[in-house]
Amino acid sequence: MTTSPVPATTGLIEDSLLHWRLERGMDALMCEVRKRDGRFDVQLTLASSNLQVLTQHFDSPTAAVECHASVAATLMDAGWIVTAHTADDAVVTS
Repeated sequence: MTTSPVPATTGLIEDSLLHWRLERGMDALMCEVRKRDGRFDVQLTLASSNLQVLTQHFDSPTAAVECHASVAATLMDAGWIVTAHTADDAVVTS
């Protein structure tokens, strides 16, 4: 697991298998699952600066989605609200 901030390689939703935008006050985060080089990455990115604050790698898509769910649940428990997410290849806003 990478925990040090590194620049995000892209901010494109199209690269994501699963993409959620969460907001709390004036802050926004992107929590997503991406497939890269045969593995699945869970990324948490600051929306304002496109800076990755967390990247975790998985061999299984199921494990990556479970991690995404856990991260998102933790954020929502801390007061973050889901304001947009991918569904059926389209962005849905709340």
